[in-house]
Amino acid sequence: MAAIPDLLMPVPSTPPSGATARRPIAVVRLDGVELPGVLAVRTSNVSHNSADQFEVELPLQIQPGTANWAAWGDPNTHSEIEVLYGMLDAAGNRSALNSAVLGPVDAVAVSQPENRVVLSGRDYSSVLIDTQTFENFSNQTASQIATTIAGRHGLTPVVQATTTPVGLKNEDDQTYSRVTRRESEWDLLVQLARAEGFVCYVRGRNLFFQPDTEPAAAPYRLVWVPPPAPGASPSSNVKSIRLNRALTLARNIAVTVVSHDPATGKAVTARQSSMLAAHAARGNAQVGPQSYTIDIPGLTQAQADQRARQLLKQYALFERVIDVQMPGDPFLQFEQPIRLSGTGTDWDQIYYADRIERSLSLTGGFTMTIRAKNSSSAASTSGTPGAP
Repeated sequence: MAAIPDLLMPVPSTPPSGATARRPIAVVRLDGVELPGVLAVRTSNVSHNSADQFEVELPLQIQPGTANWAAWGDPNTHSEIEVLYGMLDAAGNRSALNSAVLGPVDAVAVSQPENRVVLSGRDYSSVLIDTQTFENFSNQTASQIATTIAGRHGLTPVVQATTTPVGLKNEDDQTYSRVTRRESEWDLLVQLARAEGFVCYVRGRNLFFQPDTEPAAAPYRLVWVPPPAPGASPSSNVKSIRLNRALTLARNIAVTVVSHDPATGKAVTARQSSMLAAHAARGNAQVGPQSYTIDIPGLTQAQADQRARQLLKQYALFERVIDVQMPGDPFLQFEQPIRLSGTGTDWDQIYYADRIERSLSLTGGFTMTIRAKNSSSAASTSGTPGAP
């Protein structure tokens, strides 16, 4: 049988400005050891609060004993897959590799007579998703709980310390800050993160539990210039782009956070609202705002004000969403904002990646789909102090 080539092919069209990948390669490692003859890989990365995913297709006839047909039939198989994307330099040497997903295999599908296997799985948040807990974590903070859960699964906690206990007990020894119920460890952490205004996600073997921050790297450029005349072609470094706008979020947004300060015994209310200057200028200011009211127990006035600001920003981010199909780039990360330009419209602005999907195969080449979001650049935010 003829040898199966490495998964290597040229990018179908010119990458975006700043992207240098001309001859991309996908590397698949099983428990740290590279596997030969990869036929196809597909990965999906999300910004936070969910699991990254992978799917890998391999020819069985050239795999080592740890990855042949017999190995995948072993009932005790517990394997780790890492998918990396990179590029080759002009001499055919690897000049860079970037890890996209690292995690355990969830499912195995063997196809005969093709003699191929497809491995699929998720990053290491999957072990938290699949682990149920019934603990109430009395008198522990959210950051302490995140650190404890990370340690149970061999993950390194990248955790910012919090101060509010999650499970306070009153004089009757009854936990009242958190209702105890059976849930996955992952659901617990996501709920705790949202209550703190944090995000929770796994990258490699690190569990992140910390405030969400705006990407600070140089913007990744997407350019779409409309055709100069009817029947002419647009000019772009992407294959296609779909632009979506939620008009309910394009008008004013009002967020109210209600709480109860356990130290003072007083009710707490915090309000924040957004305003599109152009919207008001057109005389539409009288249109009622899109209103959200959120009940978060145990906040001081300052904490409630902060949470209202965070929630307002999170809701507003879904006003404008773009979906882009383009040639693959191994190096785009969530740490990079995305700048769309060339349309000559209000769509030209910064966006933040929410999902990055990549596919590399011998038959389909290297492609990438990006979903990104943001509020209108014309939006402004103002706050109203909460009632004591």
